[in-house]
Amino acid sequence: MAAPSGIRAQVHAASDAAVDFLIADPRRSALLLGSHTTEVLHNARLTSTRAIANSMAGLTRELLGDSAPTPLDTDLAAFTLVSGTLELVAAWLRGDYAISREHLADLVAAMLLAVTNISTALPKP
Repeated sequence: MAAPSGIRAQVHAASDAAVDFLIADPRRSALLLGSHTTEVLHNARLTSTRAIANSMAGLTRELLGDSAPTPLDTDLAAFTLVSGTLELVAAWLRGDYAISREHLADLVAAMLLAVTNISTALPKP
């Protein structure tokens, strides 16, 4: 099931805003890059990741209704996407990937939209 175009536009706008938020203030980028350096920062990052993933999972269930994956699979997919996105953005900030900000936001949006098809790829419980 493909995401409706309204959702696509919203997800893309959210991806753009998230990337812009991180790069607008160099302290935010530094915090993301340094979030593995101490136990306190690591725990804060994990707490933030879980909070964002829980919110994403709830929105996914709300948007997809009966076609949403099981609650556990939705939670796992959301955590994977959020943690992976944070790692990708951190790698981009370090210069590991020579892509534009726009390309990064496009890729993040595409990955977030891909979760709408996860229910067709998973075995039925």
